[in-house]
Amino acid sequence: GLTICADDYGLAPGVSRAIRSLAGLGRLSAISCMTGFPEWPTEAERLRDLDADVDIGLHLVLSDLPATGAMPRTAPNGRLPRLGKLLVDSHLGVLVLAEIEEEMNRQLDAFEARMGRRPDFIDGHRHVHSLPGIRNLVVGLFEARLDRNETWLRVCSSSRLEIIRRRQSDGHALPQALLIDQLSRPLSRLAKANGIHTNEGFRGVRRFVRSLDDRDRFASADHVPSGTCGCGADRARSGDRPPCP
Repeated sequence: GLTICADDYGLAPGVSRAIRSLAGLGRLSAISCMTGFPEWPTEAERLRDLDADVDIGLHLVLSDLPATGAMPRTAPNGRLPRLGKLLVDSHLGVLVLAEIEEEMNRQLDAFEARMGRRPDFIDGHRHVHSLPGIRNLVVGLFEARLDRNETWLRVCSSSRLEIIRRRQSDGHALPQALLIDQLSRPLSRLAKANGIHTNEGFRGVRRFVRSLDDRDRFASADHVPSGTCGCGADRARSGDRPPCP
């Protein structure tokens, strides 16, 4: 079946409130949390009543938004690099991975400190956890700090044939979906090689066109392959855009 995951919990109070409301109505299967904003301690406390009903995970933030600590070369002005720069630098192999690893650990520390446990899953804001270099650091978190029996990894790869087939049925953005799939496949292979559990498909990329009714988008949910993950997101802070085009 389809796992519905709402990203960006903690991004802004309105976003968090809406996600809690949806979860309380039984509309969500998972919530992915940003832990780097001042509101996180309060928003984490408000999640406790939902902890038994949904998976609650860590949404790693490595682009566009404020860093949680000093990153002299990666975020010299305190703001993480734009996604485009992160994308290029990761493929050129020039990321300062030590700084990125420290940032990831700070965000995980904040999750564990407020939730009192490890996250149910790990993923990345705007899919940055799939990028070269960064994906190895994500696997490193499992080696160093996470239990493979407790925490799964949310990946963004899917069957390419399925990506093409669903283009017309759910407002799918084909070029973006194929690009995200291509970037995500190495992470999926890396996770499998290291015994890390993942979802088996991904349906997070849509065009959000007005002509498509939400009932049409979910009409085929009963036919989604087992282990498929979808996502939802919002725009709330200056300079940020939803991770799913």
